[in-house]
Amino acid sequence: MTALKSGIYVIANSVSGKCYVGQSAWLSRRKKDHFGLLRNRKHYNPVLQNAYNKHGETAFAFSVLEYCAADNLTEREQFWMDNFSACVELYNIAPVAGSRLGVKSSAEQLVRLSAASTKMWSDPARRDAHAEAIKECWEDPAFREHMLAQMRVTWADPAHQAKMRAIRVETGADPEFRAKLVAAHTKRWVDPEFRAKVAANFEAKAADPEYAVKLAERMEKSRPVRSAAVKASWENPERKAKQQEANAAKMKDPEHRARRAAGAKAAYADPARKADIIAARNATRKANTAAKKQEFHDREGADAVYVSSLAAAARTRLADPARKAAMLAKTAARAAEDERLFRERKGPDAEYVSKGVLAVRALLADPVRKAELSARRAATHAANKARDIAAFIALGGDPADYASKRTATMRALCSDPAKNALREKKRQATLAKNKALKAEAESKKPLSC
Repeated sequence: MTALKSGIYVIANSVSGKCYVGQSAWLSRRKKDHFGLLRNRKHYNPVLQNAYNKHGETAFAFSVLEYCAADNLTEREQFWMDNFSACVELYNIAPVAGSRLGVKSSAEQLVRLSAASTKMWSDPARRDAHAEAIKECWEDPAFREHMLAQMRVTWADPAHQAKMRAIRVETGADPEFRAKLVAAHTKRWVDPEFRAKVAANFEAKAADPEYAVKLAERMEKSRPVRSAAVKASWENPERKAKQQEANAAKMKDPEHRARRAAGAKAAYADPARKADIIAARNATRKANTAAKKQEFHDREGADAVYVSSLAAAARTRLADPARKAAMLAKTAARAAEDERLFRERKGPDAEYVSKGVLAVRALLADPVRKAELSARRAATHAANKARDIAAFIALGGDPADYASKRTATMRALCSDPAKNALREKKRQATLAKNKALKAEAESKKPLSC
């Protein structure tokens, strides 16, 4: 591709002596654009178009006045406009370089411009050609740097940020606009090539430590805004139901589930990443629980017993005998399937230990986690006991006569001879098994001299 050169140019009319002064980050492209629009009688400058129609293309010459840095184009364009305007008449409609200051359009002109623009952009071939030209421009480092520098200057202005934010809010409130935007994004993201390109670009950027730091800072800065937006969105019942329906539909797609599983496995394969994810999840969960508790106590009083929504939902499910039986049957079936798969891999005589038991053993092997669990269990037990005693007293009972559910259950078990015999049989079997395991371990120890 031809190297791009930025600078100031002039289109001079050899018949009338008038000139048009302009700037461009890609001079050769700008020349083609000007004369292409003039030939098709579609140039955005009506004065220049009328002169072209009158004198013909041979009367006009495109010349480069000077080459300059992309960030200095507007200043140099104004310099040349001032110099030319002192001796010849300009075709430029705006007297100020790089803006439309001084240009006044009538209502009729605005209507014509809008209709012409709508007609032009409704042509798919025109849109594709424009997109291709823009893509070619952005592939050039000089053009890209020039545009990025201008964008940084523009977006550093708080007034511009507020203006664009207001425009986004206004356009986003239009259902038709949102539908078009969603359709356009969906069309792009269903293309595997586009998704792969975006992922590759992001990975390349993320590999840069400086970019990673900036991205983390930007995400942390915008976290409260994004969190508030998500909460506001989920407070809308219609929006929440729609999102839940969409999530459920996604999870029914085997390819989507496979991608999620692969992403989770890749993340958890890195011990540091896994620790960060678990720590962030636990911190979020604790913060949410603390906020909900505080909200509950502010509403119900400091002495009210807080029950999380998860615990309340579990109690509601277990209160239904049919649902409880179905849950127990499902759990038993899952455990049986796990044991069957285990014995297929390890053999029929291998000792099977469920995943739940393994998880509990792993937790208890860590002294810190074990102490945390014990403290949490004691606190929960004390809170539950205080709640049950308060309920017992409220019903007119004597605190001295209170017996916990566990005690009542044990008393009921011990009063049944058949259950007593079964429990004793299990206890003797466990003792015999432990004794055999101990004897086997002793027999494997080396004999001491």
